Amino acid sequence: MKKLIVATGLFVVLLGGLGTVVLAEQSDAWIHIRVHELDEGGKNVSLNLPLAFAEAAAGIVPEKAMAKGLRKLQAKGVSLIDIRRAWSELRASGDAEFVSVEEEGKRTTVAREGRYIRVRVIDLATDAYRVRIDLPVTVVDALFSGEGEEIDLGAAVAQLSTERGDIVRVDDEEKRVRIWIDEQREGS
Repeated sequence: MKKLIVATGLFVVLLGGLGTVVLAEQSDAWIHIRVHELDEGGKNVSLNLPLAFAEAAAGIVPEKAMAKGLRKLQAKGVSLIDIRRAWSELRASGDAEFVSVEEEGKRTTVAREGRYIRVRVIDLATDAYRVRIDLPVTVVDALFSGEGEEIDLGAAVAQLSTERGDIVRVDDEEKRVRIWIDEQREGS
């Protein structure tokens, strides 16, 4: 959690000058991130940013940071070109459940439903969702719109600006996480 707080603070401070420019041309979309640790003395983090700010910031993410993740994939023999090809096939397959795993009292599924890739983790004892991720197919398309071994994070964030509602929810014994997009400056 401490790393999340520090990273968020640095992100906002380092890009603070950029924020003035971005706010001048801001869209109505805001991204909100809430993280609540449930243990005694747990931290709570709330982040509210205009999506236009996040879009501009995505354009200046150091190439080294992006390349590090790609190098890890390449070390395992996976190229971004291969991932794009696989995504193209999954996208063309239409609605389907791609993965379903039951273990240790939970069921995890990954499925395409309409315009979303949905990831669900359900507690089998209570039938309650522990994880809900609704990732718009268009956001994944935008992410993979880069050339060669490059992803386009800026395009993915720009595509997110057309979305509203929850993107990620995690409810477990240790924390609550919610990421959503709306027009409110302060998350509720």
